[in-house]
Amino acid sequence: MGKKSNKGEDDKSTHDSVATMEAQRVVLPRKGPTVESDTAPYPVRLKEEVVSAVPRSMPSLLGVGEGSSRLWEEFAGAFDGIVWLTTSDLAESLYLSPGAFEVFERGPDEFSGRGSWSEWVHPADAPKVQAATERLKGGARVDLEYRIVLPSGKVRWLHDRGFPIWSREGQIVRMAGVAEDITHRKLQSHKRIKRREQLLAHVLDLVPHQIFAIDETGRFILANDATARAFGIEVHALTGRHADDLISGDDRKRLFREELEQVIGQQAELREVEDRYVDSTGTEHIFRSSKVPLALGGSSKRAMLAIAVDITAEREAEEELRRRAFYDLLTDLPNRELFVERLEHGIARCQRRDQTGFGVLFMDLDNFKEINDTLGHLAGDDTLVEVAGRLRDCVRPGDTVSRFGGDEFAMLLEGAENAEECRVVAQRIHDSLREPLEIEGEKHFLSTSIGIALWTAGVESPVDMLRDADSAMYAAKKKGPGRSQIFSSAIAAAARLEVRLKNEIREQLHDTGFDMEFQPVVGLTDGKLVGMEALVRWDHASRGRLLAGEFVPVAEKSGLMADIDRWVARATFLEMAKWNQAGLLGEHRVSLNVSSQHLAEARFVPYLEMALREFDLAPANIVIEVTESSLIRNAAATRNVLRSIRSMGMLVALDDFGTGYSSLSHLHRFAIDIIKVDRSFVAGIDVHPKRAAIVRATIQLALDLGLVVTAEGIETPAQRRFLEGLGCHYGQGWLFAKSMSGWEMANLLEENKVY
Repeated sequence: MGKKSNKGEDDKSTHDSVATMEAQRVVLPRKGPTVESDTAPYPVRLKEEVVSAVPRSMPSLLGVGEGSSRLWEEFAGAFDGIVWLTTSDLAESLYLSPGAFEVFERGPDEFSGRGSWSEWVHPADAPKVQAATERLKGGARVDLEYRIVLPSGKVRWLHDRGFPIWSREGQIVRMAGVAEDITHRKLQSHKRIKRREQLLAHVLDLVPHQIFAIDETGRFILANDATARAFGIEVHALTGRHADDLISGDDRKRLFREELEQVIGQQAELREVEDRYVDSTGTEHIFRSSKVPLALGGSSKRAMLAIAVDITAEREAEEELRRRAFYDLLTDLPNRELFVERLEHGIARCQRRDQTGFGVLFMDLDNFKEINDTLGHLAGDDTLVEVAGRLRDCVRPGDTVSRFGGDEFAMLLEGAENAEECRVVAQRIHDSLREPLEIEGEKHFLSTSIGIALWTAGVESPVDMLRDADSAMYAAKKKGPGRSQIFSSAIAAAARLEVRLKNEIREQLHDTGFDMEFQPVVGLTDGKLVGMEALVRWDHASRGRLLAGEFVPVAEKSGLMADIDRWVARATFLEMAKWNQAGLLGEHRVSLNVSSQHLAEARFVPYLEMALREFDLAPANIVIEVTESSLIRNAAATRNVLRSIRSMGMLVALDDFGTGYSSLSHLHRFAIDIIKVDRSFVAGIDVHPKRAAIVRATIQLALDLGLVVTAEGIETPAQRRFLEGLGCHYGQGWLFAKSMSGWEMANLLEENKVY
């Protein structure tokens, strides 16, 4: 860069140096694309054509002879922009093309006496221009963009390319270059960048997750709306703010600074962590954060870029699922599994003489069925929750209160050495439950029957303890409501009378004491009847009409369930045959509950095949329902049986899904088509967020696996809408209909009712 020379006159020293150079052939054609040279090329754009090479040493163009200046001007004039030629030290301009005057908006006189235009370079760019000048003097070619300031104060951008011209002796004899006005291009580029930034900002704000960047000093340099909302401030107020201002506690601040240094200090490795922080409302959130180092363009500075996904609800749902392994969802009490585990530990401690003894109380509510039948299951659930709270208040902090299921509870009294200590606790429970419960605005009174069993040296397993406490509880119940009973040898003898019930069950298998009811299964979307579940009942001579839960446990304990299953299958198939002959069955599916005992029998599948042929029924009309316990008792054999069932054309449903922590593994280990969400999960989903989260996760998992979902125990329209919104296919419960007899179901099928 420099001023224009005085009509091609060169100083003597330069003339002498160049005169010694060996002449080279340089041709500037009037028409044609290139300047030919046998020296190294340097690309430059012409107005009409391209000069493919400028010679490394050009004696004929640089001051040797009368016409050299004219020739150089003719050569330089062929280029767009500014062509400049200076002495080797950049001290004096030998040539400056006229385009410079237009670009700089300055006259020739303003360039006179100047070796360069460095003083017109924008102050912010002066350091890099000076650095490029030094590299050029050192023999390097330079290519840089910088700004100049015009007399009006406006700024223009130049793209300047300079290179040294060498003599044969290897000395730099001239500096030359081409500078181009790129202001318009820069403005267009800036506009494009601005549009991209605006688009990026808009996209970032649409993302529901937090996206932010923090520089080395700990200040936010980028944040989207989700990040700003989390801190309770506007985006513009967050940008530039120090993270320490938003982090509470010295330990948290220290950990943040350490992590910032670690992330920025690494090269490109992705760092994934889980973070916890409290938002502006005081609510703690859990985030899954992905953090990477970010190089800030145009400098050596770095920052940390982070994407944080709020997984609070996910973690809470997972925690609830884990709790299902050992806690009852409704009452939040330890469940049977956890109680048995603690009971095992208690027995082990007593056997080591680390503990003198303990007692087990087993109880159920005397009139709970009345509340369920008259007020509904929601009222029953509220009652169980209230009872659980009262039981907690009746024991010491170190004792365990557990809900076994239904209205059954058990208590483990640590360190109870005699029956009297257990009686005191039992009486405390009776007194507590005598206080009325307010349900739906009305007062209700409860009582309970409690069985008490003390550990003795002969007891070695939790099963024995629970059996004795259970026997004592039934003995108490026989005395009337609100009684307690300590296990004794007399009660043990009475327990043997249970055999009589087993015999009665056997008798009913051959008589007409058992009966069948059917509960409709309805499509949640269209309200159409799609099938029904077959439910066995027992018209007991002295106890009235018994639900399956009231005698099936005894049958299972006595090994009679397979016989009951076969009776239920034949009775169900008989009803189905009647519906089929009347043209009512169609594509409706009937669900049969099958026990683990029946599944384990080798003749189970052949029996089904024979019965279907006998009643002329299609396998597609049958759904076999199994429970978790049925699956895990003999997993290998059960897996083969379920495959056989499906190969026949029947479907398999997993009943009471979610009541055990191992449920998730069953979905891929066994041949299952349908999962039935247990009513304990469905109850209250429209008012309890945690239950809703668990049901949502369960249904989504089933849908992802391609399974059909049926929800049990639907009692309110709100529950139906919620489940339908989650994609649940079918439902059953009192909202649609109670269980009914075979002829009532036939009428319902004929009516073709839509719920």
